[in-house]
Amino acid sequence: MLRSGPADGRVVGTLFRILVVDDNPANVHLLQQKGLSSIAHPFQLDWVKDGSEALDFLFRRDSHANAPRPDLVLMDINMPILNGLEALRVIKGDAELRLIPVIMFSTSAEPDEVWQSYHAYANCYVQKPASLECLVKLIGAIESFWMDFAILPGRSVARQTAEGQKQCDDS
Repeated sequence: MLRSGPADGRVVGTLFRILVVDDNPANVHLLQQKGLSSIAHPFQLDWVKDGSEALDFLFRRDSHANAPRPDLVLMDINMPILNGLEALRVIKGDAELRLIPVIMFSTSAEPDEVWQSYHAYANCYVQKPASLECLVKLIGAIESFWMDFAILPGRSVARQTAEGQKQCDDS
């Protein structure tokens, strides 16, 4: 499990929790060191290595009994033990967990995997970027939409909309 926040260590506003589900530690390291380092919002990143561990984290089982509820899940598809599509079906089949937005985050752009993801109620399907520049741009888009504008269950609506409005006013 990894935990991190803004690169400069500032913590202002509400902590945004992101669960990354990916079996490749190099992908997670790159995401954390290059992509997420540009996020201005306070955030916590948790990482699990497969769909089975993601379900343990989300259902707060075993070593994840005290796991925080994430605000967003970035889920790889091709993983051992339990793949991302299987885990997504379980998440979206649970009355409480289905409220958590899940972005399928995969190297594949196969139409069948995209279709299966949306059919299983993924909130979004994104192909993993091939360059650092695109990764930073994608993370900026995720931050802008999910942290500034989307109103998520269980979060302070007044605070979230105020932060989103501030982003518009600063532009």
